[in-house]
Parts: sequence; structure tokens; C-alpha cells
Amino acid sequence: MDPMKFSIVIPVHNAEKYLNDCIDSIYNQDVADFEIIFVVNGSNDESEDVCLLARECHSNIRVIVTDAVGVSSARNIGLREAQGEYIIFVDADDCLLPGALSAFEETCVDMPDMVTANYLRNKTKHMSGRVSDPDKMTYMRAMLDAPAFFGELDFTWQPIVTYCVFAKAFRRQFLVDNGIYFDTDLAIGEDFIFSMKSALSAKVIRCADEAVYYYRPGESTVSSRQDLQGVTKRLASAKKLLCMIPDLPDELCRAAEVKVIDIILRSIVIGASLRTDKNEALKEIRSFLIEQKLGKLFAHCRSGSLSIVSIDENICYLKMMESLREGRLTPAFKTAEKYADFLQKKNRLKRLVQG
Repeated sequence: MDPMKFSIVIPVHNAEKYLNDCIDSIYNQDVADFEIIFVVNGSNDESEDVCLLARECHSNIRVIVTDAVGVSSARNIGLREAQGEYIIFVDADDCLLPGALSAFEETCVDMPDMVTANYLRNKTKHMSGRVSDPDKMTYMRAMLDAPAFFGELDFTWQPIVTYCVFAKAFRRQFLVDNGIYFDTDLAIGEDFIFSMKSALSAKVIRCADEAVYYYRPGESTVSSRQDLQGVTKRLASAKKLLCMIPDLPDELCRAAEVKVIDIILRSIVIGASLRTDKNEALKEIRSFLIEQKLGKLFAHCRSGSLSIVSIDENICYLKMMESLREGRLTPAFKTAEKYADFLQKKNRLKRLVQG
């Protein structure tokens, strides 16, 4: 008997508003060789009931209720319980697009370790339909630094698609053999670290410029948090990546350093934007920078290496890094405060927080 093709792992936490849309999007696929694993943790709405009702209607649904906190714990539980050849992670407030599973089935025919496809967010975009098997060093440079490589391939990807786990399929045995699981100590960047570890271990990575996933940015997600806890968790993600750099191939170290700096600069601007906890946030950032001794990183980085989205962002980051190279943290924070005020007036701070 052939093994099941796909295990679709869905962490569920207070998601009743969109959960039925998510379920319908999966059962409207033109491939039926899959199981759904709902991992319900800490919900205080009707999410669990929605999952249980769906299980009554479909024999290929499993519902696991757990006290384990966080999306990483939920995904790890689903990963360990999965039986399919490939694992697809779907968030409960998102959807699979029509034809998603058939697209994954076609790209997984010769058993690559991981497949990255495209996604939609708000607007429909042209997809080139191209498929590529990049070497993992090139793939990880694009993940860590900038998506220029995908532009050369006429891919329409945004940077987020390389380091998030949505719009991807991971060969289950590959993950198990390499001990790749989500870091439960991280609440921001856990999907990035998971994708990094997967790409480092993968022998074959396939990229398809075809939309398979609809991503609905959540107002309540941790990555969207504009508060002291959001700053703290971003710094924890930067620290985790710093710890990984010594083990990376030499050709990836520079790109990883750039990614760390990008996380830190965004954290400073977010901290400077806070109303009630601004001083506490900047104090925490100051302690982090002093503890990690990042002067050398800022000394050989230029803002042009970062994933800059606007001229004003480039100017801000350039001024901040000039101060940070010299160890002058107060001027860097002042620059961040001015830029945060500018973003607030332009109603663009949310985009930076979610970036």
C-alpha cells in the first residue's frame, strides 16, 4: 500500500472566525490523498468544536488537544504525529488556493527534500509559473539577504516566502532524519530558523513560482506585535541567529550577519515607536547590543545590503548604523524615534512591524 502523500498540520488557537474557510479550501482541492492534523492549544473560543465537527464529517481528520503553549509546540506535535510523505503547514486563518495540492504533487514527483512555492496576500499578482532547482547556498543567500536571485529567475516572490513555512512542502522523513523541529524558545522567527535548518540540510530544493497559499496577516499574531514583548522576542530571534552563524558555511556568514542587523534595526525603530514602554524597550536593546558586542557587524555593513523598501528607510538605517558603528547608541535611538514618528504619520509603521 502506497504511503499517504500529504499531512497538513494546522495549529489552532482562537481561530474560529476563519477556520471553516481554511477547512473548505483544503477539501476543495483536486487531490484527496491527505490527512489533516489539527493541534488545538489554549483556545477560549469555539475553535475546538469546529475541528471536532469537521472530524465527524471527514475520516482523514485528527484533532489533538494540548496544553502546550505556542505555535512551535503545536507544529512539533503535528510533525511527530504525521504519516504523509510530505508535511504542509497551514495557519488556521489562512487558506490553500485551488490546485495547491496538485501543484505540490507535481513538484514532489522525484522526492525533493523541500519545495517552496508562491503565495497571495491581498492582491492577485502575476506568477511566472517557472520551476527551478537552486543549489542550497544560492537559496539561503536569497533567504538571508535579498530576493535578487529570484528576480533574475523572473520569480515574483516577496522576501517573506523564503523564510516562512507556509507555501512549502517538507519531506517528512528528511525532517525526521535530520532532527529538524521548531524552536519552542522562540515566538518570533521560529519559522525562519526552521526554514534555515531545512535548507542547510537539504540535498534538493525546488522552487515554483505558482501561488498555492493565501496568507492573511493577523492583527493578533506575535510577529505583528508593536509592544515591549514584540521587541524582546525579536531580539531573542536575532540572538538565536547569531548563535547559528559560526556553524554556517563561510559563504553564508555575511548574509546571516546582514539579516541580524536588519532584525536589530527594525527592533530599534519599533521600540522607539512605543508610547508607554519606550524607555524600557530602548534600555533592553542597549543591553542586548552591549552584551552581544556587535560593533564589528555594524562596522562592515552598509544599508544597501539590507532589504530596504524605501528611500527614507535607507536614510534612517544609514544614520543609525553610522552611530552604532561608533558605539553611540543614544543618537541611533534619536534617529529611530524621528523615523518612527514619520512612519506613524504616514500610517506605515504596521508594514515595518510585519516585515
